[in-house]
Amino acid sequence: MGNDFIDEFAHALSDVDVDALIDDYITNNRESFEEDLGALISIESVQDLDNADASLGMPFGPGPAAALDTVLAIASRMGFETCNDNGYIGWAQLEGQSDEQLGIIAHTDVVASSNGWICDPFSLTVKDGFYVGRGVIDDKGPLMVVLHALNMWKKYLDDKGLKFPYTVRYLFGCAEETGMEDVKYYLAKHPSPLFLFTPDAEFPVCYGEKGMVCGWFVSDAVRKQDRVIQDIKAGAAFNAVPDFAYADVLTDKALANTDSVKINKLDNGLCRIEASGKSAHASTPWLGINALGILIDYLLEFELCSPKEKLFLKLASDVLACHDASKLGIGCEDEFFGKLTGVAAMVACEDADDEHSRLKLSFDVRYPTCTTAERIIASLSDCAEEVGGIFEVRVIKKPFVIDPDYPGVKALMTAYNEVTGEDAKPFTMGGGTYARMFEKTTSFGMDSAVRDVPAWAGGMHGPNEAISIEWVKKSFRIYAHALKNMNCTHLASVNGNSGV
Repeated sequence: MGNDFIDEFAHALSDVDVDALIDDYITNNRESFEEDLGALISIESVQDLDNADASLGMPFGPGPAAALDTVLAIASRMGFETCNDNGYIGWAQLEGQSDEQLGIIAHTDVVASSNGWICDPFSLTVKDGFYVGRGVIDDKGPLMVVLHALNMWKKYLDDKGLKFPYTVRYLFGCAEETGMEDVKYYLAKHPSPLFLFTPDAEFPVCYGEKGMVCGWFVSDAVRKQDRVIQDIKAGAAFNAVPDFAYADVLTDKALANTDSVKINKLDNGLCRIEASGKSAHASTPWLGINALGILIDYLLEFELCSPKEKLFLKLASDVLACHDASKLGIGCEDEFFGKLTGVAAMVACEDADDEHSRLKLSFDVRYPTCTTAERIIASLSDCAEEVGGIFEVRVIKKPFVIDPDYPGVKALMTAYNEVTGEDAKPFTMGGGTYARMFEKTTSFGMDSAVRDVPAWAGGMHGPNEAISIEWVKKSFRIYAHALKNMNCTHLASVNGNSGV
């Protein structure tokens, strides 16, 4: 794109009171915003591959498909050009003066709800000045805030007979929480945008994300008649510290409750041991209390397991003992990301054949640039082999870093600091977002440091996911300024991503 388009657009907006535009939009559109957000929150858009049907436009199940349809209907009502790409992903597009694209991507899927909600997780609730519901932080709330910010600019540009210099394509994914197959599908057919941000994760701007290795520790086969542990469960996703876990064991021991363990006698000599903790995202495990770790330590302390089960539980205890996985020989840290972290979130017992079963333990590793996925997998495989098991790899994602001085990053940082009055700097994180999938990209999300959050309010992936309405308004202001800044910035000739 020639520089003239951008310079002319910047000049056309030089006398515009952007904050007055924002104030007017917020005043006149709060009700429609809440209706749109409520419609999206009401859909339980958790991946359900058992009921998925790609031929019907539901490659990730009916929930994500319904959420995508809802978002596209809202965007179409606003007057955007929309596309549903076979249920994998969709987009709303605002045509600019050139075909060069600025991208935005948010996701319509969510993790499953957990215990401890004070309201229906799939109904938008307003409480104490907060929006409450699954996805208000991750990622339906940010999705809708950015869509309305883009709509504000569309209305203004249409009224003035103007266009952004860049075409803006706002992508809506359906599988961010479960492997990002939606983006893989998209990028196989379409080029990466010139520059893209995702309104996921935290403000101000994240310019790098740790690598990821996710998989299962799988035990040696145990004869079913030798099992003490008849059933064991925890967690619903790799990437969330579980707040509840239980095991049904055969025992005649007199077991006592503790502050975090509850004992329930069942029939046929069975006893259910239930452990309670506190949920947190896998990228920040120290913010949670892992119920699975509490459960396994209890089983080991009172020897509620067979000898073979005990071997695997000891490995599980080492996995759960610390957040940096140092007991597994993979601990490390670097200048960009700090320490490696690891979270065991799910456990299960499944049949190996008609006569044998196996225990399985999930493990989610977020690693910095000073190691590799291959080294991590080799070490975890060695740990598993020591107890007669294996480590099954499910997900590998390399870390990435983009130059924090890239003009697109600066455009976003300027918007954040001007609105908040801060002098914040871009950062890196352990979370995984769509950002790692594109060539020149950052995450630029609404979740942020605690801002007078009441005790009942939870964070992303946890119960009572909540966000301040005032912070939503301020985030709208940040995104509105960011959309202007990006369209007043020369990006085409600058080398962006410096992935590692």
